[in-house]
Amino acid sequence: MRIKKFIINLILGFVPSAATRKDLRNKWLYTHNSNNIKFEDKIKNNLNNNSIVVISPNNKKSYNVVIKGLNINFNGQNSSVIIHEPINMYNCNFRIGKNSCVEICASPYEIHNLSISATNNSKVFIGENFSCRGCKIENHDEANLNVKIGNDCMFSYGIHFRVSDGHSLFDTNNKEIINKPKTGINVGEHVWIGMNSIILKDVNIADNVVIGACSLVNKSFVENYTAIAGSPAKIVKRNVNWDRRNTDRYVS
Repeated sequence: MRIKKFIINLILGFVPSAATRKDLRNKWLYTHNSNNIKFEDKIKNNLNNNSIVVISPNNKKSYNVVIKGLNINFNGQNSSVIIHEPINMYNCNFRIGKNSCVEICASPYEIHNLSISATNNSKVFIGENFSCRGCKIENHDEANLNVKIGNDCMFSYGIHFRVSDGHSLFDTNNKEIINKPKTGINVGEHVWIGMNSIILKDVNIADNVVIGACSLVNKSFVENYTAIAGSPAKIVKRNVNWDRRNTDRYVS
């Protein structure tokens, strides 16, 4: 009956209220769903004591909603994904375990092919104005490890974060583990990472750093305004910074 009224209102030039439109949308989803379950209820039923939070620019929070361009798979309980708007995500996939959190701040830039695994009491935080063409962040082995990426970072294709080695390396004399990760990975603000670069466990990167293509970063670099490159990476130039504009458009 209400759908008929909606059609009549359209013919007569009346626009239904937001609440009415939402109700009609839910009725349509309910009618066309083979299990006769509302779309929002299906999300809620699959969360298993986890949460998806979307925060608007005016700090209004929406819970357990679909985020365009992002697939989330919860494999545990008591975890959360927090997304700040505006956000432009394409072909992104998150795998979240128990007691873990992934948070991505607002950005006007496109985020493509971002893959994150966060399990076993881990955290992944990405600051404002982030962009990437392809990045895989693996934080699913040892517990209590964090990844933090500062504001205004730009990642190219094929970036790989390995928060731990994934397997044990031990001393044959006393059997003690010698490769246990300590903290995670921390990337400062305004960092550009070139394509096919790998960032390994316990690495800290300073602000205003360029990481050259195909670099293997296996130690920390705490000096600002540097370019690092190579395998393993080392400082190749000092007193440099970068800009998102290409060389034809850059104006100092």
